[in-house]
Amino acid sequence: MSQVLKKPKLIFEDKLILEHALNLWSGCLLHSGELFDEFVKPIDADIDTDQFVLSGLLYCPYETVREEFRQCLAALCRMAPDQKQPDKTKPLDFILKLLSVNFSLISEYPCKQYFELFCELLDKHFLEVASKR
Repeated sequence: MSQVLKKPKLIFEDKLILEHALNLWSGCLLHSGELFDEFVKPIDADIDTDQFVLSGLLYCPYETVREEFRQCLAALCRMAPDQKQPDKTKPLDFILKLLSVNFSLISEYPCKQYFELFCELLDKHFLEVASKR
């Protein structure tokens, strides 16, 4: 997916590949929560997970691709954290932090999906915090 996102122009087949690969990837992560830790802490030093997420959600010039990323990341963040393994990276925490740190970039790119996801995750985070009180 990273290689396809780096192309200057995507053809229809590229978008289909991205959509199906993204669905497969998110399905695997939703099925096996421990895989998310492997995603955020990759063994391969060539993989930059932050850039991957930002490439699909913000840098990509195609709204359909950005929307697919938004939906996928939102679904991952709705995943309940594993209570048996509290030291594992929570998708909500990881994605919210990534979006917060890079918020200043939204003025340079089409940012509708980025902003929608950011607002949705903030709402979810505040609901979780309020329910713990």
